[in-house]
Amino acid sequence: MKKLLLFLLISGFTFGQNTAKDTLLVNGTQPASILKINNNKIYIAQNKELQTSYKLEKDGSLVSAGVPYISVKVDKNPLKQNVSLFITKAFDQVKITDLESKEIVQSGDKSVFIKTSTKPQQKKQFMTALYPLSDRLITLDFAFDYKDEDDKSNKYYAVRDIIENGFMVLENYYTVHKQ
Repeated sequence: MKKLLLFLLISGFTFGQNTAKDTLLVNGTQPASILKINNNKIYIAQNKELQTSYKLEKDGSLVSAGVPYISVKVDKNPLKQNVSLFITKAFDQVKITDLESKEIVQSGDKSVFIKTSTKPQQKKQFMTALYPLSDRLITLDFAFDYKDEDDKSNKYYAVRDIIENGFMVLENYYTVHKQ
């Protein structure tokens, strides 16, 4: 009887998860949110104290209203060209103003395009990242408030660190593995 109760107790935790069956720790201590978008398994590490759970929006994106605000969306239509080449072309073709910047950073073996814009009168900064999959893009939108230039710089590098070191995609994970 004790074995049956133990099995029932453990199976509720094991089989009750419908979005992830494993846990990822960043830097050995920081947990990551595990998201399912289409057939992709996505890990995003954030500051646990400032993070809120992700909610599914009507457009299919997942949004966390924590600090920073994060929206994650996979493009519905596949690109007709090489996705890595598209990132390079986007960098070359996107025009920026005085309050904007653009760059390409590495996230694992992927080149990620980031466009940053600032609204100094509202003390807000916005970052959009295009992360390439095999035939489409993941769009990550970040937004945060800042107090002064040092705070803005610290938060910018924290978000950039999320993109470079705290974001991982297992593409088509749910077509290969059982849910």
